[in-house]
Amino acid sequence: MQSSPVAVDTLRTLLKTQPLAVMVTQQGGHPYTSLVAFAASEDLRRIVFVTSRATTKYRNLFDAPCVSLLIDSRSDAVPACRRDEGQRMVVFESMKDIRTAKAETETRLP
Repeated sequence: MQSSPVAVDTLRTLLKTQPLAVMVTQQGGHPYTSLVAFAASEDLRRIVFVTSRATTKYRNLFDAPCVSLLIDSRSDAVPACRRDEGQRMVVFESMKDIRTAKAETETRLP
């Protein structure tokens, strides 16, 4: 499926202007939220963030790699009657440790 240029531009702007996302993982069968600083790849196919292996979010992702991210451009500075004018993006995906993913890719190269 091909995305419209307007949708891609809107997504690119949202990802470049919002420094933080709310990440939801699972802990003991319950949702666990973390605020994460993130970056998007140039092709918008990957969102990455850095965390220590000693954090709860890393343990949660290691135990159950499904994750949801909420990236939202609405602001407390915007009057309540206009908050629906902002952009939001919700992502559902599986997390991979970038070192593991890189090693898997390198082993498949000729």
